[in-house]
Amino acid sequence: YHIGEPFIVKPKERLGLTYELADLLSKYSEGRYRFEVTPLTRLELNERLPKASKVVIPWVNPAWFNDSNQTKYLWTKGYYEDSNSIISSPKNPIEYTGPNSLKGLRIAGTEGTKWVGLEPLIEDGSIERVNTKNYWETMRMVFVQKVDAGLLPTPIAKYLLAKRKLAGRIHFSSEPHSRFQRHLLTKGDTELHAYLKSQISYLNDSKEWKSIMTRYGQ
Repeated sequence: YHIGEPFIVKPKERLGLTYELADLLSKYSEGRYRFEVTPLTRLELNERLPKASKVVIPWVNPAWFNDSNQTKYLWTKGYYEDSNSIISSPKNPIEYTGPNSLKGLRIAGTEGTKWVGLEPLIEDGSIERVNTKNYWETMRMVFVQKVDAGLLPTPIAKYLLAKRKLAGRIHFSSEPHSRFQRHLLTKGDTELHAYLKSQISYLNDSKEWKSIMTRYGQ
């Protein structure tokens, strides 16, 4: 469901980190598996996941699926360290120091995503959440100051700024909203799960994968 850049760049040309990851996992399975990319919004994924008999979801964290104990789904170890940033306009910069520092603000973020630690304040009205269709729309709303701040993955924000030559147009809070590892979620196939687990050390250590990540600004 990470359907923005750099994960999905040009679907028709199969450009993007998710396509690269799928091709790599297919290649090293030596014919056992062929991984196909199906882009979905998070809301579509939320609806389909309970019904799916076999699925792999990349770039995710157990906390986002209410599975911190890793008992609902099958998880690999983390293969990518990441963070979520609070971004704002340099004209009205916001420094995040915890959930309470966002009280009274309008915060934009991708529809359907889970904001760990902020949900209670959204539910009681202390924070107004504004849902967007994608990461770029989140950033655009911050640019034009329709919201006070946005919440999105740090590498994606920096990728979009570099691509559109907008460096300096966004303020990043010195403290991110969260730091986390990205994992692979699997459902419905223990043999597939075992194969994916066996590839994590390669993704963490391989020069080939690091080179691919560098090409996408990571």
